[in-house]
This record gives sequence, structure tokens and C-alpha cells, in this order.
Amino acid sequence: MRKDTTVVRLFGLSIIVAGQFSLVQAAIEMPGIFSDHAVLQSEQPVPVWGNAAPNEGITVKFADQKKTAIADANGKWRVELDSMPATDQANTLTISADGEEIKFSDIVVGEVWLCSGQSNMYMPLGKGPFSEGVIGGEAEIARPEQPELRLYCWEGQHKEWKAAGLSGWQRANPTSRPPFSATAYFFGNALQTALKVPVGVINISAGGSPISPWTPQENALKVPLVAHYHDLYLQNKPEIDARNAQWGSYLEVMKKRSSDATLAAYPAPVQPEPLTYNLFMAQRFAGFGLYESFIAPIVPYALRGVTWYQGEANADNLELSLHYEEMLRMLITSWREKWGQPRLPFYFVQLPCWENNDNARFWHVNRQSMLNVLRSMPDVGMAVTADVGDIHDLHPTNKRPVGERLALWALAKTYGKPVIYSGPLVSRITTEGEKLRIQFDTCGSVLKLHGPAWADLEVAGADGLYFPASATLSDTEAVVASPSVSKPVAARYGWKFVFTPTLFNREGLPASPFALSVSAK
Repeated sequence: MRKDTTVVRLFGLSIIVAGQFSLVQAAIEMPGIFSDHAVLQSEQPVPVWGNAAPNEGITVKFADQKKTAIADANGKWRVELDSMPATDQANTLTISADGEEIKFSDIVVGEVWLCSGQSNMYMPLGKGPFSEGVIGGEAEIARPEQPELRLYCWEGQHKEWKAAGLSGWQRANPTSRPPFSATAYFFGNALQTALKVPVGVINISAGGSPISPWTPQENALKVPLVAHYHDLYLQNKPEIDARNAQWGSYLEVMKKRSSDATLAAYPAPVQPEPLTYNLFMAQRFAGFGLYESFIAPIVPYALRGVTWYQGEANADNLELSLHYEEMLRMLITSWREKWGQPRLPFYFVQLPCWENNDNARFWHVNRQSMLNVLRSMPDVGMAVTADVGDIHDLHPTNKRPVGERLALWALAKTYGKPVIYSGPLVSRITTEGEKLRIQFDTCGSVLKLHGPAWADLEVAGADGLYFPASATLSDTEAVVASPSVSKPVAARYGWKFVFTPTLFNREGLPASPFALSVSAK
């Protein structure tokens, strides 16, 4: 298993980054999200903002629009460009104040998406210090420049972007593609191919990062689990720090003993007591800051929607997996509030299968939490990936179907395109004597088995004990039963951290694993 070193490095960096403002002229500061080659969101008012001298007059020009503002006492200013249709005709965005002028060239209008999460969203298309590249990546990298697909990373957070000599927005080409998120690239490329308008993809992700630091702190602390353990950390910080220092010293001594045979004659140090479960959990909720450092600086840049690929850092523990639903719900709600868009589309990736007894034992619980969010929130979507992961690798290299399945949700639900956007999603379970009838939302398709039978399907009675079941399928329903359960009241599918998907639709998209009872809606 590869160690997620990218994650540790980036997550640590995120806590100390103050913002993404770049000083372009002495009198005017603009957020880093504005640069040459940017994409502005179509069919929405487009905020443009920055800093200047207090009370300074600001003029913003783009295409045939001219907007003015006066910087407030703190130097902050903002204007909104009127809604514009998508166009690949490049224009210049000009910001001027007191005789000084900033110009951003090659600006187009189209569809803008923020792609965020942890290492599997960060994982680049090409090979690098922390990545072996992805399947099909080299062929994509070698493609001619795509002037209508634009990629954004902030070089202060994305070291591979900076190492490639890149800054801000770039056209997708053989130089900008390799360090860019593979999932985000495949998502954006699929959208651009289908929509035939400029598409801008913003990659802001950090490996190893749990979900709560991506949530504004005041919102994250509204989740009872987060508030409980954060308070516990604050109350016990001296003991936690002392225990960690003891462990650090112990590991250092043991490292020296392993490399210096002369030390073996001396008694080994006593291994310190590990943190108790509660203090260990408290430490995991010690800090916030990813939202403030990376996301807040691009708010309110006009977006069409968000894609999210995260959950691994919240799925190695049963308690965290059970409460991931609350945390994901809060993240979505808070980002929608910050952008002032209560129905901002938000499409996320359900975790694949990974065979790791230490860190993946509860991934099926996390997958259920994601399914619960899908079933209960508006304008969300979920790309199921149980069939395209790599059970031996935390970072599966088959990223094309992940990005393209996210794009199917966007094309269908955001843009109204007539595409089959998901595999079967469990809808309702009813009892029929000794059998259960499971109804599916087949998203315009029909149920189809891969293999001779629907495997990893179980039913349970009122005692909660599950037994293997068999099924008879029609286009949108399944009737299931088990000889070991006379009166079934619940069913589940794929209730393991690793399973082999067998239920799909006609188009080859897998059904989401699930656990559902007859009383659930």
C-alpha cells in the first residue's frame, strides 16, 4: 500500500495558508482565482472583487460592460457583471483605479465547476512524485490543446502545478494536464464535449483531509459529534500533547536502536501508553482551516456547481462512518450558504472497494451515509464506483469512469440532457408474505445482472439477523427471499467493505450498495 504522503504534506500546509490574493499592482489586489485564461460563469451575475486603497474608485470592464465601485474603509470592493451567454470569443477583463490598470486576457464565458476533496480528487493525470499516473492518462496528456477547456489550481497550495511553471488558469494542454486532477479533468472534458461551450474546472483538494476542516468552522461545530470531540480536545490538549511527545521520543529511540547495534545492549525504553479512544478521536477534530485557507478566497466566484471526492479519511472508524451523513450534509449546506445558492448542484463520489482490514473495515457504512444524503437532499448526485476501484490500492488509477459518471449527473440534472446518469438506486421495500419487493429508481434504464445471480444480497427479519437471499428481477423491481427468514423486514446489498458488484443497469452503470428496511422512506 502506498502511503498517502501527498495528503500529509498538503493538509499541514493548509492550516498556515492565509489566502489566495496576489498583488498585481500597488493600488489593486485581486484574488488568485482571476488570471489570464479564466472562465466566467454564463447565465449568472458574475462577481468581481478585490482590494484597493480605502475609498478608491474602481472601474471594471469586460466585453461591452462597464461597472464601477468605491472601495470601503478597509479597501474592499465588489461589482457584479451582468449575466452573459456562453461564448468562446475571448475578451479582456480590465480593472482600473487611480490611473493604474490590471488586464486579464483570453477570458471566455462558459460553465465553471469546483472540484474538491482529498487525495483521490487531487491525484493527477500524469506521473509525479506522489502518483504513478492514471489509466489512459498519457494519451490524454498528449492531445492537442483544448482552448475551450480551462484548468485552475492555486500554485500556493498545489506544488505540482507550481513545479510545472504554471499559475492560475490555464488552457488544457500537454503542459497543464499532467499535474491536474485526473477526476476533475475527465469530468470537465466530458462536460465540454457534450455542451460544446467553454468549461472551467477548479481543482482545490488536499490529500488525507477529513471533511470537517473543509467546512466553515462555525458550521462544522453545529454537528454534535464534531463539537463533542473538538471540545474534548480543547479540554485535554496538554495531556494529548504530552502523550504525543512521549511517543515521538520513544519512536526516535527505537529508530536509533534499529540502526545502531551497540545500543542493543541497553534495555529498550518502555513503550508509552497510547491515547485512549476518546482522546484519540478528540485529536482528529483538533483543527479546522481548509475552508478558510482554500475555499473562502474564491467565494463568491460564480459557479455552476461542485463535485466532491472525499470520505476515506472519515471511513476508518465506525463512529465517523455512521456520522458522515451529518458532516456531508453540513458541508453541502454551508457551501451553498456561502455562495448564496441554496440549490447549488453538488455531486459526490461514493467510495469504491478497498481490501484493508485496518483502514477500510467500515467503508460500507460510509457508502450508506452517502446514499442517505443522496436520498434526502435536493440537487445532489452520487457517482457509484464500487466496480472501478482497486481493492489493493487506496488510490485506484481508473479515474476516467469516476469523472465521467460525475459528468453524467451534471448533464442530466443540471443541464437537462437526455442521458442515463446513474445505475439503479434503491427506492422502496415492501413486504409480500415471506418475500420482499425492492423497487428501484432505474434512472430511465432497466435492471441487469452481471453474472448468473444477484450476489451479496441479504435479508433480515425483526431480529436483525441477515441471511443470504435470492432474487427474481423485472425491469425496475426485484422480489427477494431467503429460506432462513420467514418474515423479512429489511434487505441489504454489498454490505461489506469489499464486494463484487453484480447488479447494474443496461448501460453498465452499477447499482449503489444499500441497507434499507420496509419502514424507511
